[in-house]
Amino acid sequence: MSLQQGHIPVIMFHEKENEKSRADPFESVRAISDSHVATWRGAFLRLYSNESVPITSISEKNILITGGYSNILLYSNTGDDINIINKSNIDMKTAKAPVINQPFCAITVQKWGHGYYHFLCENLCKIIRINELNKKIPIISYYNNVYINKYLELLDIANPIIPFEKQVIYDCKSALIHSDTASGNPSLSDIMLIRKRVQKVIPLHIANPSGVYPIVVIKRKEQLRQIANFDQIIDQLKQFKQSETTPVIIFEPKSPKEDIELFANASVIIGAHGAGLSNIIFCKPDVKIIEFFPENLCNLCYWHLATLLNFNYTAQICKVSGAYYSFEVDTGLLLKLLI
Repeated sequence: MSLQQGHIPVIMFHEKENEKSRADPFESVRAISDSHVATWRGAFLRLYSNESVPITSISEKNILITGGYSNILLYSNTGDDINIINKSNIDMKTAKAPVINQPFCAITVQKWGHGYYHFLCENLCKIIRINELNKKIPIISYYNNVYINKYLELLDIANPIIPFEKQVIYDCKSALIHSDTASGNPSLSDIMLIRKRVQKVIPLHIANPSGVYPIVVIKRKEQLRQIANFDQIIDQLKQFKQSETTPVIIFEPKSPKEDIELFANASVIIGAHGAGLSNIIFCKPDVKIIEFFPENLCNLCYWHLATLLNFNYTAQICKVSGAYYSFEVDTGLLLKLLI
């Protein structure tokens, strides 16, 4: 998202935090060869360099309040780029787009904000901050009935929501704007704010009364990054489990409440890189995270979450064995990682 201020008066509210720089991610990756490390490092740089995302955590969040004699517009014509611009910078007549007039609102829209990971780990904290500031401020946000509305209901966020749609102009006389989160780089305070809000509804830090702390294995529904020997992994894990208090559960999304409760009590989370791993932000401190990547298709956003929360994290890079980057997991190595 770009902010072209023009003559718009801007008041900036800073939230500063002392976060250490992100260490070399490959120091925490175990059980892979040096050649794979080199491959992964190249993939990481390739994925992130296009967005100019630094290798350090975001250490400052800004909230901008705009106002005065110049209106602002929120508009996305094509693709995922979102622009907040001075009204004088766009010809309303030639834009040929529906216009929604809003005297005052908060804007939390940013690139990819409709995706589960980006909503949960990057956008939800913005909505929570607005809600805590004032429960009546209308919020322009990505919105759906699959999970966004369910999270808002669960967390008792009742601010009016103006669903963001592309090729619609949102004409605001003044707006409260939260700065973007660099993709894949939420700050520690962002994640802790979400955990704190969830904690009001679902306990995250108390012992499970049932004494059951499952091994959760995430099953991807998408074709991309499928684990070819998924059933074999499940069979091996069921033979490996140490007791009845560590059942093996195949995770498939249900309601936010059920998903949070499952991850909050898990002893181990296992899965291929994908949105389901976003739920590790609800895990307990001694959880173990094992993430699988097909070679040459790596993204470190879940390593970043695990590092922020001091979780035991291991990545395993696997050789591609089929279409859509499907791959097989070395089950022997996986079991060693669980010991």
